[in-house]
Amino acid sequence: MALGSDTKVDNENAVALGAGSETAAAVVTPSAVINGTTHNFAGTNPASTVSVGKAGTERTITNVAAGRISGTSTDAINGSQLYAVTSEMDKGVAYAGDVKAAGAADNKFTRKLGEQTNIVGGVADASKLTDGNIGVVSNGTDTLNIKWPKM
Repeated sequence: MALGSDTKVDNENAVALGAGSETAAAVVTPSAVINGTTHNFAGTNPASTVSVGKAGTERTITNVAAGRISGTSTDAINGSQLYAVTSEMDKGVAYAGDVKAAGAADNKFTRKLGEQTNIVGGVADASKLTDGNIGVVSNGTDTLNIKWPKM
């Protein structure tokens, strides 16, 4: 289906929207690797495609309502939804050592995606380690020190 002047539809069941739009073959995208982790996607067998432009004259799609976000959703999402995800990722993960009995912790620090946290143990001889009473003490910057009870 073609809607607009000089539109071109060369693929079965495809839709070209807007003047000068051209369709291309649908691309199967079953997964992507992000930071070494493979993410599998829903809706990986497209019957065809919808084009709102062509190579060199791409268009944005505006006024898109929020789509469902789940592992099985095939909805489009809008910029505010993507912004929410990136904002949460930018907060990083908080680590704390020196946890007190009441649950409060001193020496907290945060690491963002791609940043390293050092975890250091003071005993190299595994025969001197116990299964209980392990302590984790933060230096408040970038390291969690693993401490064992004195023998």
